[in-house]
Amino acid sequence: RRIKNIRIGDADILVSGRKTYIINYDVAKAINFFEDHDELYWNVTGNGWNILIENVETKVELPTSSPILDSQITCYAGAYGSKETCTSFDFKFAENSTEDVSGAVFHTKDLLDTQGMSVVLGFAKDIVNIKVEEPLPTMSLPTMPLWLSIILLIVVFGGLPIFVLIVMILIWFYKGRDENLHDPIIAQYDSPDNLPPGVVGTILDERVDKQDVSSEIIYLAIAGYFKINRLETKKFLIKSVDYQLDKLKEADDNLKEYQKILLNAFFKKGNSVKLSTLKYELFADFKKATKEMYNFVSDNNYFVKNPTKVRLYYNIIGMVFVGLGMFTFPVLTMFSIFGLGVSGVIIILFAQVMSKRTRKGIKAKNYILGLKEYIKVAEKERIKFHNAPEKNPQTFEKFLPYAMVFGLEKEWAKQFEGIYMEEPAWYSGSDLATFSALSFVNELSSFGSVANTSFAQNSGASSGFSSGGFSGGGFGGGGGGSW
Repeated sequence: RRIKNIRIGDADILVSGRKTYIINYDVAKAINFFEDHDELYWNVTGNGWNILIENVETKVELPTSSPILDSQITCYAGAYGSKETCTSFDFKFAENSTEDVSGAVFHTKDLLDTQGMSVVLGFAKDIVNIKVEEPLPTMSLPTMPLWLSIILLIVVFGGLPIFVLIVMILIWFYKGRDENLHDPIIAQYDSPDNLPPGVVGTILDERVDKQDVSSEIIYLAIAGYFKINRLETKKFLIKSVDYQLDKLKEADDNLKEYQKILLNAFFKKGNSVKLSTLKYELFADFKKATKEMYNFVSDNNYFVKNPTKVRLYYNIIGMVFVGLGMFTFPVLTMFSIFGLGVSGVIIILFAQVMSKRTRKGIKAKNYILGLKEYIKVAEKERIKFHNAPEKNPQTFEKFLPYAMVFGLEKEWAKQFEGIYMEEPAWYSGSDLATFSALSFVNELSSFGSVANTSFAQNSGASSGFSSGGFSGGGFGGGGGGSW
C-alpha cells in the first residue's frame, strides 16, 4: 500500500506549549467489503510516537444511516497487536431514532510510547461505494456493418439477462409462487394453531424481523416468565432510562426452542439484570434464535423449504454471476456489466420471493391476515364482527404482541383508551398519574429499542472484530516520531 509522510514545522525550530494542527486529506479504497456488511478498520494514531498521548477522540460519520442490527463497533488501544479495548466507544444515532446508526465516537486515554489506537465500524451493505478512478481496458468490437453490430449488441449484452429473467419467472411460477386457495379473509380472534407472535410474523412475510423478536420478548413477559421494571434517573436535568428484568420462572416445555434461547440469553448473569449491561452481548443468541424460528416454520410444514436457506441458495448463484462479471471485467467489459452482472442482480432480486408456503402455510397466512383485520379496524367498524372478544385489559395484553408484529400497536392501544387504566403485573415504572394504553405502548416501544441494542452485533470472527483485530491494524496509521 502507498505510504505518505507528512512533516509539520521546521527541523531547526523548537516547538513548545500547546499547538493545534489540522490536517485534511482524502483516502481511497479504505473500506473492507464482506458478504453481510462493510467496514471501516482504521489505525488512528499509528504506533510510532515516543511520547505520552493523553487523549484521543475519533468521530466517524456515515454518508447515510445504517440499521443498528446491521452495525458493529469496537476499538483497540495499546502496543502493536494489543486486543485491549479503548476507554469508551459507542454508536451515534440518527436524529430522532434509536434504531438507525449515523456514525460512532471512539475515545481512549494515556497512550504510552509506541502505543496506538485502531477503530472498527461495521455498517450495512451499499452505504459506501468505491468509485473507479482509472479507466480499465475495454474490448473493442471487430469491424462490421452497423446493422450487424447492433444485432450483436442486443444478442450478446441483452440476451443473457433476458434469458435469465425468463428462467427465473418460470422457476418462481412453478417453485416459488404460493398456490391460490381462494380462501376469503375472515376476522379471527386468535392466532392459527395458537402460534406465538414471532412465528406469526415469519409466516406472514417469510422473514424473522426485529419486530418479531421484540414481540416475543413482550410475549414472554406477559406469559409470566419475567417482569420488566422501568428505571428512570435524572442528573443535572438530563433524564436517562434503563430497564431491569427480573426472572420469575424458568423456561419450561410450554416454550418453543427459540423462546427458551431468548429467555435464557437475558439471564446468563443472574435472575435480575439491567438491559444497559447487555449492550451488544446477545448477538450470537439472536442469530441462534432466528435460526430456530426458521427451522420451526419449515419443520412444522408451513413452508416447503426453510425460507432463509432458499434465499441463500439463489443469492449464492446470483453472487457467482456477479463475481464472474467482476473477474472478466478487464477483458469482457460490456458483457461483464450487461450480461453477467445484470443477470446476477436479477437472480438476487428473485431470491427474495422464492420461499414457497405449503397449503398449511397458506391457510395459516390467510388466518393471520384475518387476525390483523380484527386488530386494525377502528372502533366504529367493530360492530360488523360477531363473537369478538370482550374489550378488557386481558384482551389488550393477549393481542398486544401480535399487534406489534403487524406494526399496529398504537392503533390497538387507541381502542382501549379509558379501559386499560393501570400497570399490568408484568411491568412497573409507568407514570400512574398519566397512565393509559397508548402511553404504555409508547413505553414498550422505547423498551424494544433498548432491547434491540442487546442483540446488535459488536464482534465477529473476521475483519477488524474480535480475534481478527488489534491495535495498529487496519488502514491508515498516524505514524509518529519527530524532526
